[in-house]
Amino acid sequence: MSEYKNVFKDPKTFNTLKKQSADSLKDMLKGKNFMQASMDSMKLLPQIIKAEAPYRDYLEEIAKDVLGKVYPIVKQAGIIVDAKIVNPSDLNLNQSDQPTEKEVEEFTQKAGIDKRRLINAITQGASIRGTKAYYVFDDLLNTLDDTLLNNYNTIIGNAYGIYDDDNAIAMMLAMLSQNNATQGGESSVDWNEEEGTLVIRARALIFPILVHELVKGLYEILSLHGFSADAEQNKQIVAKVDKAVNEPEDLRYGKFIYDALSKYVTESPYNPAKIRELFFMEVYKLPDNKFHEFIENSINNEITPVEKNWVENTLKRLNNENK
Repeated sequence: MSEYKNVFKDPKTFNTLKKQSADSLKDMLKGKNFMQASMDSMKLLPQIIKAEAPYRDYLEEIAKDVLGKVYPIVKQAGIIVDAKIVNPSDLNLNQSDQPTEKEVEEFTQKAGIDKRRLINAITQGASIRGTKAYYVFDDLLNTLDDTLLNNYNTIIGNAYGIYDDDNAIAMMLAMLSQNNATQGGESSVDWNEEEGTLVIRARALIFPILVHELVKGLYEILSLHGFSADAEQNKQIVAKVDKAVNEPEDLRYGKFIYDALSKYVTESPYNPAKIRELFFMEVYKLPDNKFHEFIENSINNEITPVEKNWVENTLKRLNNENK
């Protein structure tokens, strides 16, 4: 049973996410089952890698440009972007320095744990929704190879669509338990002491996954605003929550939680690109209980008048501060 069922107070919240996931499954896989989608991706991946091979360096620069164009906060905050298309053996960015299970076994602050889990889901959701940001350069990509965009669409639909399938989730969790899971990319966020800047490092086998990982890295930076002032408590929450076994369902449900928040910005009279990520930061800063209530009400499209007023005032303030 999904842990998300235990995160929400109102059972209908999880049911809403489940329905959205079922609808997404039909849309993404176009009638394929997860085995067919997986096999299609396995056949398509080498074709994409071959087509991209002459343009790797160029595609890496395009990925950086995509991030900067669609997410202006990257340049505004002076974030450095390190993006590479690599071979499978080079996917080794993530080095864990988290506390051991023994160190955190007694830590049980549910509100903080639930908040981190939801923020992680939003991070994954933002990265899925941001993957196709490469369309801002679709004409340019077509000049490189006219098969790329169509193949990107197919493999993205297959790769992310299977996360809406119960059987696929079960298989992924089984593979993770045996350390047999495969990955198409990864990202990390580092602090450059000499420059005094944050660095997003992303590595991926193909270009669209590289874009995905860059967006994920950006939202990992935003997630820092969800922490409390207690560094030790934050460390223990991360150790409890940031686990590979949580990622499949974070990917499954996170895109819908992201959508529920993102719509406040896109439906406002303001420029989404200027204030979207700033708004997410403000949401993350909410006290744990208020954050939880706001997320749940947003998923159910039932925010209170007080919450609606907070959203409107926050968006207006952010717009005025960033003209």
